[in-house]
Amino acid sequence: MKLSVLIILFATLVLSGCGIPSRVRTSSIIRDVQLFRDSQQIYKVKYGTYASVEDLIDKKLLETRFADLEEHGYRFNLMAGKEIYMLSVVPEAEENKADSDDNEELSLYVDESGVVRAGIKRNTPANSKSNPISPK
Repeated sequence: MKLSVLIILFATLVLSGCGIPSRVRTSSIIRDVQLFRDSQQIYKVKYGTYASVEDLIDKKLLETRFADLEEHGYRFNLMAGKEIYMLSVVPEAEENKADSDDNEELSLYVDESGVVRAGIKRNTPANSKSNPISPK
């Protein structure tokens, strides 16, 4: 219950300040990042390493819709190795927004710690130091 309240509060905060068109889109991208996190954790336990998107799809831990690494207007950037992984999720088409007066835009990050983190500053993707929005 606490997690869903936190996500809704964060989505409301972001939506009020950065022009993301819908609460549903924000909630969907956060859920997708949590799904990536959970899939990586399962894969690591079973196979002893973190996985590429292709491996996660092949093992039926992710849906095929993630194969192009784009979802809900966001680009997924995944780096995975034996002991670490990092997933950075940033809005697509930044070049189209360069002239915007709005300096806020949601980006997300998760790594092997399992904590989903968010940033809202344009052109500054979320990273391991960003504010946590979803615990392990």
